[in-house]
Parts: sequence; C-alpha cells; structure tokens
Amino acid sequence: MGNCIRTEMWKAFHNKMMRSALLIGFILVIADLVQTAITVSDLGASYAHSPGGYDGCSLFVNWIGVNGVTVGAVVFYAVWPFLAAMPYGWSLYEDNRSHMTNNILTRVPYSQYLTAKMAAVFVSGGIAIALPVTTDLFASAMVCPACIPRVALPITGFCSGTAFLAKLYYTHPWLHAIIWCVIEFFWGGVAASLCIIVGHKVKHRFFVTATPLLLFLLLDFITPMLADAMNWYIELSPLRLCNLASTNPSPTWIILAELILLTFVSVLTGIYRKYRHEVL
Repeated sequence: MGNCIRTEMWKAFHNKMMRSALLIGFILVIADLVQTAITVSDLGASYAHSPGGYDGCSLFVNWIGVNGVTVGAVVFYAVWPFLAAMPYGWSLYEDNRSHMTNNILTRVPYSQYLTAKMAAVFVSGGIAIALPVTTDLFASAMVCPACIPRVALPITGFCSGTAFLAKLYYTHPWLHAIIWCVIEFFWGGVAASLCIIVGHKVKHRFFVTATPLLLFLLLDFITPMLADAMNWYIELSPLRLCNLASTNPSPTWIILAELILLTFVSVLTGIYRKYRHEVL
C-alpha cells in the first residue's frame, strides 16, 4: 500500500497539469494582489495608521479568501473546482484509456490501487487550491495592515455573526485566516475526488476534469430554489461556500456538513467501484 500511494503521489505532483493549475492559480493571485495594493494605496496611509486601523485597508478584509471583489478573486472562485481537478482528477480515466490499470492490477489489489488513486487525487486537488490562497494571504500582508476589523462597520459578510467562525474572525483574525486556508485544502480535495465518480464512464479527459465544476454549477442553480422553498436564509451552493465572501450567510455547520457529504459521496463511489470490480 505504501509503495502504491507514493507512486500515485509522485505522478500527481510531477505532471504538467499540476504545474498548469498552479500557474493559473498564481496568475489570479497576482491579479488580486495588484488590485488590492492599488485600492489600499488609494485609501491613503493616514487611514491605515489611524487608531484601531481602518477596516477598508485591513488584510483580513482584502485577502483573496474574503474580499470577493477583485478580478483575481472573482475568477479564481468561479473556476476553482476545475483548477482542483486539473492536477490529477483525470488520472483514473487516463489509466483506463491506456489500459495501465490492467498492468497495475497484476501487482497490487484493486482496493489498494483505488485507495492510493483517491488519496493522490484528493491531496493534489487540495494543494492546487490551498497553495495559491495561502500565498495570497501572506503576500497581501505585505501591502495591507493586519488590523482587526470592527464589528460596527459591516464591510464583510461577517457582520451577521452567522459566517464561518465569525467570533474568531473579530478576535483572532490570523488564526481564522489560517484555519480557512486549511478548509480551502479540503474544498479542493473533495472537488477533485468527484472525478472518481465518472472516471469509468465519461470518454473524454476534458469532461472528466470538468465534472466538479459542472456539478457545482448545477447545484448553484438548484440550491437557491431549495433554500427559498425551505425558508433557509443561508448559502447552500458549494461553489460559493468555498469563498467567505458569499452573498448569503455561510455558517460553520453548513460548510462542514457539505464537506463531509461530498467526501462521503466520493468514498461511497470508491466502495462501489471496488465491489463492482470484485463481482466482475
């Protein structure tokens, strides 16, 4: 099992699609940083150094995980499921297409192969999302003062108190931001893992890679109608929950619940694939 996981991890992190996903992510981060730096500069240094800080200049209002207004942030959070799947989400399809799976299964059981494959897909997808976001956080700290936003000024979506760890955001914002970077890793991982669902069925590499984005776009269309029907005034779309600047409140429980649900779907698919292989 160990050798199988190491092999899949090496393949996941040593291919041009991983490099391409990170390149796109970092280009969007640079676009976000440039626009943020211009905005903070326009607000003026006097505001940034005023007593208590000025919320519009704060790092914790302007980094990509929260701001939701810069071109880089908007584009990043519009395509993030595709970026997560780019590094290795297509690998199961590619192994089947090239008949590599048959070669591998002469040496390891299918359960070990599939477990290693899912682990590599999850980790590579998580890194493709979390690394650019974390880089943006620390790079933004070089142009934005790390002043704590004030509850009285509702600049962010946290003013309702129902956002992800809202109390922590207003008391220990650095810890809040780092925790969110970890959550972004899991968002990327679960999105990429959804490619396993269609890895045996879809006959084109692009559509396998696009599966998480297409699925989340469908959910983005359906969930507002569901929320209205149930009178739930919270964000349900996983496409938007990956961004703390979502229009509707995104409480901690709904984010964790959807991450667990999507992980369960991916794991259940893996169990089904293993069962099908053993039966056949």
